[in-house]
Amino acid sequence: MMSKNEAEHIVEQYITAKLDIRFNGTTSFFGRGNPRLSISDVGEGCACSMLTDEADWNALTWDIQPELLGNLALTLLFISERAPNGYIFEALWAGDKPEKNLEVSLNELLDIVQKNQIGTKARYIVRAA
Repeated sequence: MMSKNEAEHIVEQYITAKLDIRFNGTTSFFGRGNPRLSISDVGEGCACSMLTDEADWNALTWDIQPELLGNLALTLLFISERAPNGYIFEALWAGDKPEKNLEVSLNELLDIVQKNQIGTKARYIVRAA
C-alpha cells in the first residue's frame, strides 16, 4: 500500500483543529509491513471520545458524534490523496479483529462515514483512485 516514510509524511502534513493522525509503526515486527495510522480526537490518543454516549460496541455500526463525521470524511480523503495505491480503514476496539472485509471506492467509504454507518469489526479496503 504505502511506505513507512509516506505514512510519516502524512502525519507531518495533516493539520486540523478537530482530529489527530498519528503514525503507530508498521504491521510487521521488523518495520517492513504496511504502516499503521490512527485517527482520534485532538489530544485524546484514541478514538473512543469520538463516539456518542449511547454507542454500543455490540452494535452493527459505530455511533460517532455527528459533528465529527465531516472531519472524519475529510481526514480519510486527505489520506486517500496521499495513498495512491489505496489503503485499509478499520474501526476496532483495541485487541479486536475484523470479521468482514469490504472492498470499497473512496466515494463509497465517504458515503458510509457521512451516513454514520461505519461497521463494527469491519475492514474497508479502499481501492486506488
